[in-house]
Amino acid sequence: MKAKEIIAIIILCIIFFIPLFLRPVAYPVNGMDSYYFLNYIWGVTNQIPETPPISYLVMSLIPPNLLFIKLLMLLITIVSILTFCKAGEHIKPGYSILIALILLSNLFFNKLLIRFEDDILGLPFIALSIYFMVKYLYKTNKQDKKQLYLSLFFWGVSCLFWKFSVYLIFLYLFWTNFNIETTLISIFTGTIFYKQLWNGLVGNLLIVENSPIVGILVLFIPMLFFLYSKKTNPKYDTIKYALWFSLLLIIINVKFVLLIYPFLAIHYVLTIEKQPETIKIINYIVLIVIFLIATMQNFTAPPNNQYIDLIHVAQSEQKLNPNKEINVSWDFGYLYSWETKQYYPIYGHIQPTIEKGIVIQTNAEPNNCPIIYKNKVGYVEKC
Repeated sequence: MKAKEIIAIIILCIIFFIPLFLRPVAYPVNGMDSYYFLNYIWGVTNQIPETPPISYLVMSLIPPNLLFIKLLMLLITIVSILTFCKAGEHIKPGYSILIALILLSNLFFNKLLIRFEDDILGLPFIALSIYFMVKYLYKTNKQDKKQLYLSLFFWGVSCLFWKFSVYLIFLYLFWTNFNIETTLISIFTGTIFYKQLWNGLVGNLLIVENSPIVGILVLFIPMLFFLYSKKTNPKYDTIKYALWFSLLLIIINVKFVLLIYPFLAIHYVLTIEKQPETIKIINYIVLIVIFLIATMQNFTAPPNNQYIDLIHVAQSEQKLNPNKEINVSWDFGYLYSWETKQYYPIYGHIQPTIEKGIVIQTNAEPNNCPIIYKNKVGYVEKC
């Protein structure tokens, strides 16, 4: 990549992160699950179950400083996006900015960048793994497997940060056309971790980032027209199984977009020469518009002041009725603990809300008691 392309990509990442730095302390990062990890760092809770070992260690070392955490997230994003773009240069030079725009404008991929979860810690190693896989398949002699082993090594490291990284080996299985290394590792992975793998393949309609089907709705639409066509994709025959496997994973669970979308983005540039000139221009215009819309939405993305208002109303009501305890819907568990700096037993796990005392619930849940306050995200009732 040229220096001006690197600078342009860094600027895009910084622009995208501006809303994150401007969010209030009450809800400093996007995503309800982010507060699961923030609460651990701030000492509200003393454990983060189901978190891979290296992520657990890193979370233990991160200081309770929001500026440090946000700068760390920005740095990880810049390094990862640049690495993906560099991988794309090995496939077709000259389109690194387009790859960056495709990644930063995807309405699910980009949201994972500004949520403080364990997956973002694994992202640089996912990027390095994909980079060396691209280099092995497209730039070096396949008899020299150093690049392949480096790819598999960084894949292994990424799994120590984020449990869903394990699925990347199955993309490699199709991408390498079942070479011996990825086949053996895939068989081993599937045999040892079959229960965990199955759980990840079951989408969850109650959790937006694990929803099935919606992933297909946020793909960059030209990908489906150009990347999945033999007429416009010169490498279609060699990557067709990986392409369709990628699409299947995103449809099953949109969370896989963090693993799959970079693969699609770096290959999309292969189709550029087959696209009419007007379509090429439209590509950039549409991506820039979506990028700007996504950036603006980061100011108000959940959680926002309406979530905090529910908590404050419940606290005010409790002052008037000190004999009544506050009970919180699972959806508000992590945020409630962050705001009050007190551990809450339900704490974000899906289960029926305790219907007694002063209750905070989402609008999707039925109410059984008089509502004392309601807004767009939920309501407070007194039982």
